Amino acid sequence: MSHTFLRREVREMQAMGLDIELYGIRPDASDTLTPQERSLVDRTIYLYPLKIKELIGAKLFFMFRYPSLYLRTLLRALTNEERHPLHYLKMVYHFGIATYLARHMLRQNIQHIHAHFMNVSATQAMYCAGLLDVPFSITNHTGSIKSVKGMIGLREKIRRAQWIGTISDHSRKHLETIYPCREKCHVVRCGLDLTAYAFSPDHHELKTPGLVRLLGIGRMIEVKGFRYLIQSMALLKKNQIPAKLTLIGDGPLREDLKTLAKTEEVSQDVDFVGYRSQEDVVRAFQ
Repeated sequence: MSHTFLRREVREMQAMGLDIELYGIRPDASDTLTPQERSLVDRTIYLYPLKIKELIGAKLFFMFRYPSLYLRTLLRALTNEERHPLHYLKMVYHFGIATYLARHMLRQNIQHIHAHFMNVSATQAMYCAGLLDVPFSITNHTGSIKSVKGMIGLREKIRRAQWIGTISDHSRKHLETIYPCREKCHVVRCGLDLTAYAFSPDHHELKTPGLVRLLGIGRMIEVKGFRYLIQSMALLKKNQIPAKLTLIGDGPLREDLKTLAKTEEVSQDVDFVGYRSQEDVVRAFQ
């Protein structure tokens, strides 16, 4: 539910005339998806839960129909660069289950595979591309080199990708330290269609005299830094500046953040409203 940017990209590329098929690792089990989001889930082919009979059938299909592609990709998996036993086995395992998605991609005549994130999605894209003999690419959304380096098979994915999109020059420089990729690594910054977030000066909740209204939106995890926003609310209160903060989103730290708001004595000024649709987000911005 937090990948709003990804859904936005899919819609924009479809509007440009690209024929896009959707594949995923696991379906979103959330019961708060909007009809538009649900429609994307319904048309997506997911790897999990594994369908064993179809997986075995797909594996036999590639072994006997495209033996050279199968053996070449298998060899890449068996000679992957991971030296940690568990990481090595994970790469081999991911090849073993990639045939399921690859068979579906073959039926849909996929000519290029793109993976968002450099984790399992990119691993599946790499192995499916090998089985189908088509190019693949990756978008890297991670700004932290610490978390990027924790992803297995990273050097090989960077090396084999036709091109890589990343969110910043900072991120591109870090990827370059893992494997030389400057020539095929392109900075594509995150952005918004500002016409969809037009300022509404007549909004009935726009202004209360003397009150600062703040809005925070995102997944409630450590890297989003919501704890600092709540601590800032305490500083405003200490300096006698009245403020109200609305937090849209959910995540594993939600209860911790609520506890922090109580500890900082600003819980009455911080409203946790949970996950909201993009329509609700627009209204909140206005």
